[in-house]
Amino acid sequence: MSADHDVLVTELRALADAVLDRLEQTVQRFAEPESSPRPPEPDAASRPVSPDAATEHATDASASAASACSWCPLCAVAAAVRGEPHELLTRLATQIAALIALLRDLLARY
Repeated sequence: MSADHDVLVTELRALADAVLDRLEQTVQRFAEPESSPRPPEPDAASRPVSPDAATEHATDASASAASACSWCPLCAVAAAVRGEPHELLTRLATQIAALIALLRDLLARY
């Protein structure tokens, strides 16, 4: 019975390690925000004036308002679906990465 138990424990550890590897890959994608700098936005004076300037300004304002939301879970999910970085996702992924490291440590000890 002891040999069967040892085999089962070994298989469960291998399964847990595989699951943690898979989860860690997904979490790392969100834990490390994109480090590519944004291109500088042109000044209002250097932009050409178009007839739809009011519409463009409203669109720019709504886009910046949506990106300014850093605490809303709904915005975080929308950012994840779009593949964009979000502060809440980054913080959550960082905490999950720490939990994964703790679980790996526990698996190594026992």
